[in-house]
Amino acid sequence: MAPGAAWFVVSAAWFHAWAAYVHLKQGGLVQGASATSPRAKKENRTGTDVKKEVRKRMFSGERPGIIDNNDIIDDRLVLMRYGPQLRPNLQCNVDYYVIPEKAWLYLRAWYGGGPEIKRTVIEEGIMKQRRVEVYKLVVKAKNTNLQGAISDLSETTVIVSKKDTVGKFKQHVCSLMGLPPDHVRVWSLSPRKLLKNESKTMERICVMDCQQFLMERQVQGKFRREEGVGGASGVMKSVVKTLLFLPSAPDELPPRFGAGSVPFGSSGSGGLSFGGVSHFTHADLELKGEPPHTGKYTPGLCGLRNLGNTCFMNSALQCLCNTPPLVEYFLDNGYRSDLNTRNPLGMKGQVAERFATLVRFMWSGSFTVLAPVDLKWVIGKYAPQFSNYGQHDAQELLSFLLDGLHEDLNQITKKPYVEAVEARGRPDGVVAEEAWKAHLLRNMSVIVDLFQGQLKSTLVCPDCKTKSVTFDPFMYLSLPLPVSRERFFSAAILRCGKNAKYFPIKYCVKVSKQGTIWHAKEALAKLAGLQAEDLTLASVGGSRIVNYLPDKYALSMVGENEAVLGYEIPSDDINENSIKVQVMFRAPVTAACTEQQKRPAKPPFVLTGIPLLFLAKRGATAKWLYRAVWFRIRKCLFTLKSGRPPSPEHFAYSDDDCDCAESGRSESVAEEEGGAATSHETSGREGEASSENSKERSGDSKEELLEECPYPFCLAVVNSGGTYCACCSGGACWGCRLDYAARRLPVGAKAPTLFVAVEWDASVSTTSKAVENCKMLQTDESCQQSAGQKEARVTLNDCLKLFTTNEQLGPKDPWFCPMCKTHKQAYKKFDLWKLPEVLVIHLKRFCFNHAIHEKIGVDVQFPVRKLDLTGVVPPRDGPPSVYKLYAVSNHSGGLGGGHYTAKCVNAKEHRWYDYNDSSVSPVSTDSLQSPAAYLLFYRRKHHHTRVRRKISCCQIGNSERT
Repeated sequence: MAPGAAWFVVSAAWFHAWAAYVHLKQGGLVQGASATSPRAKKENRTGTDVKKEVRKRMFSGERPGIIDNNDIIDDRLVLMRYGPQLRPNLQCNVDYYVIPEKAWLYLRAWYGGGPEIKRTVIEEGIMKQRRVEVYKLVVKAKNTNLQGAISDLSETTVIVSKKDTVGKFKQHVCSLMGLPPDHVRVWSLSPRKLLKNESKTMERICVMDCQQFLMERQVQGKFRREEGVGGASGVMKSVVKTLLFLPSAPDELPPRFGAGSVPFGSSGSGGLSFGGVSHFTHADLELKGEPPHTGKYTPGLCGLRNLGNTCFMNSALQCLCNTPPLVEYFLDNGYRSDLNTRNPLGMKGQVAERFATLVRFMWSGSFTVLAPVDLKWVIGKYAPQFSNYGQHDAQELLSFLLDGLHEDLNQITKKPYVEAVEARGRPDGVVAEEAWKAHLLRNMSVIVDLFQGQLKSTLVCPDCKTKSVTFDPFMYLSLPLPVSRERFFSAAILRCGKNAKYFPIKYCVKVSKQGTIWHAKEALAKLAGLQAEDLTLASVGGSRIVNYLPDKYALSMVGENEAVLGYEIPSDDINENSIKVQVMFRAPVTAACTEQQKRPAKPPFVLTGIPLLFLAKRGATAKWLYRAVWFRIRKCLFTLKSGRPPSPEHFAYSDDDCDCAESGRSESVAEEEGGAATSHETSGREGEASSENSKERSGDSKEELLEECPYPFCLAVVNSGGTYCACCSGGACWGCRLDYAARRLPVGAKAPTLFVAVEWDASVSTTSKAVENCKMLQTDESCQQSAGQKEARVTLNDCLKLFTTNEQLGPKDPWFCPMCKTHKQAYKKFDLWKLPEVLVIHLKRFCFNHAIHEKIGVDVQFPVRKLDLTGVVPPRDGPPSVYKLYAVSNHSGGLGGGHYTAKCVNAKEHRWYDYNDSSVSPVSTDSLQSPAAYLLFYRRKHHHTRVRRKISCCQIGNSERT
């Protein structure tokens, strides 16, 4: 990946369909799929083989159609600089894929479509780590008039790259606003400062999403300045103050934060929301120098502003900034003598300096919310994986931060070479003490004193029984969770034929987490009383089929809360002349939605209900499709007076015809090129019909030509997203109407799927009964049984026992036996030997391996007032191993997105508080126990380790209530 190289973003929905089509093994997308080409399979096939192959092509990855990236594009940021922008909170390899330019050119040449989402490779951080800049920064700019006042209240939204310089940004904004660049200077409003050096990049000045800038114009040929006030004029100060307290516009572009991560108001701040981000006069100041000590607020009760998906960082920082001994250490400025700026493994003291500044400001009692911009930038500088504004793991951030603080404060300036300490038959106590002393020869800091303990690791060869015992330091304990190897898989099934009912029935089965879709289909088919070969499963989102789930698709790739529909498609009806017909339902946009969709480019409808799937012959007529759809949805219609479904005679259509349509005996015409004409196409070709079509029409009766649709809906030919017309180009048509009398369905000779949308008549839409009933489904008793089968109660002691259980290493992680002189799958066992003053426990809720990708939501019961580990560590002289909980980092949500918060004890008030980004509110201890608990922070009771530097206790009392 060379800097500046072009890469392209592709929707995961389309990429999954293409991966299944070409049998691509991409991170387990198609587990165990054969790599044999379809062309090679055409030889020596039986009739059964042909049917299986046809079905596999149709419902396990037939040619996916044109590339469609509309589902990942943010339609609020259209026609912007740098091309289309992505929707908020999308994850790479989950919602989208990034492919090189050459691959994109091939795919676009083969399939067409788009729109094109081009991105470039940039270098981030001090290590110059290269990555594709998928998400650009979305910032806002205002300007002043010639009198120095705000010209108007309109804003300009600008897309910038992290590698854009301030000068380039100014040139671009001035061109948008029509301002002369030579007579303009740029102010950052968060934090408030003049950007004098225009050669600095946006990355260097710590620009974040939704940040505001002000373009100050010269007044009478010069900029107004006021001496002694930081270079800011009185006019500019009033302008900045006015901007910070402007209310949000109704159609303001919201920030790209995660669900639930938009900052809440800070208690006592008095700030107003601007553009979806809470701004406060003190939250936008640069954290430099010594903070004022006004004593207006309780020290430590200070929220942290969300800078854009930084809730993970805020949660970890709140837990650390509420660790009493660590806070005491940084409140004493004597920590500066411990700074090790020459440590090659450190960050030149910058991480420790920024963290110390944040602690001093939070505990000054003068602020209720702060913006950790500088600390965020320094972390991203030395750890580029955190430099963007995507979602990250709080535990990974905590690990980097503790390690960075340790290296920046390591009092060992020259680390000596130390050999590994081996037991060689000596007593464990002697070996452990020697290993710890060797560790201290290279590591001596406040982090070692407070957070580091010692583990005993034992390896035993399965053949010669050679034992290797080592003692290693640890910063936190990552505990596995004892959970079931099975999971629940639910799907709503739509039957066909005589068993057809419109309302699908939802079933729930228990399957292995390492299974495939075929295993789920077998269990569902047995429960529903049908054949597994006749069941097609599809993932549904936004009231449309997102992608089909092939039989060899790993179950781990399907979320437990993901909506899945099952369609009964008889395998005997599938042949090479079959096509799929996907039916979506449209509902007119209500008045409430209209306010949010003022742009005329917005479609005047939304997709709703449960999508349908039919199997049709390529020679099927439009009348057959109308009948098939009516047979499915007729029970959705209720007359206003009787409240009963209308009889078939009400629309001159019998149940026998329904059965004929449902069974697949479709009406057909002679095989010929072309398709049925839509109303749009017919009107555009008046007087231009060919002589062949004229002859064909001449044989039809006048009544057949004038035949109208007898049903209270029409079908529109649409694209796969259900929003635009599949026949017209340019996006000006929402879908051409499919003529009821059309002799053929409008599907190409090679197209595998036809997409249509149901548009209700005005008389039906006004009742809204049909629209609401399209969302209904029945629930099988298996769903109720699965809901009652909860996970067994898990305690923290269970997790500790599992952590210290003897287990055998895997084949990919063998151990080299010194006696056998070869790698062996040895038996490994961990034991706790020495516990630290502050014990951090990481509950391993996120599971990633070749077969399983999930978040474990089991509720782990953990003690709050007393965690007694005396029976876990060997008995010896020293402080008791009894701990008390003082902080919890919580994660709510799943793998695709979530939100971090923290609950901590304030050392001044000895009371629990909830820290949700900018918001701080008191909570009870009863709320601590939650399935969202992710990181647990314990401190040893009654005994407190003294760090190696004398620390002042004037800021925070060392006493702790028990």
